[in-house]
Amino acid sequence: MYEQRYPGKEAGVYSPRDWARLEVACSVAHGPALLDVGVGAGQMLNILARDPSIGRLTGVDVVTHSKLIRPERADIRIMSVLELDCPDQAFDCVLCMEVLEHLEVMDFPKALVELRRVCKATLIVTVPYDEAESVWRNARRGGHRQSFPEEKIERFFPRAQRRFIARAKDEAQWVMLIERREPAECWGR
Repeated sequence: MYEQRYPGKEAGVYSPRDWARLEVACSVAHGPALLDVGVGAGQMLNILARDPSIGRLTGVDVVTHSKLIRPERADIRIMSVLELDCPDQAFDCVLCMEVLEHLEVMDFPKALVELRRVCKATLIVTVPYDEAESVWRNARRGGHRQSFPEEKIERFFPRAQRRFIARAKDEAQWVMLIERREPAECWGR
């Protein structure tokens, strides 16, 4: 669908590694209510929209991406991960892929509190693992503003299951962090 609408290497077309990362996330993302934070062009939402077991599918981003392909059955809203206008534990699964590294370092803890607040069962986060130097830091707006070395991941995601996913040649790997909440458990804030 994306290749037909945006042929070549235009924004909105993922590499095979990008699609593989989404495939791994979809194998973990379950529940009747899902939230995708950082919709971008909508690739993840379009994959999830095909899953009939998902009853309520919501996506949020700070802006509407110019190449967004909106799935018919997803509610897409403009909002920041720093202030999710959603009730506590509103979603069985919350996905936040390739978003947190774009936040300023001081905003990251607040974003994580918000993600955990709206998540009832499974939180799936991907970040670049131990990136030597944040990509695009000074080159352009929207680049990576922070890195995620082992110590930071241990401190902020101590109980998360990890899955490492290859990026482009000579780049740091992505790490998918999967936190599962027990029904009576409260996320630490």
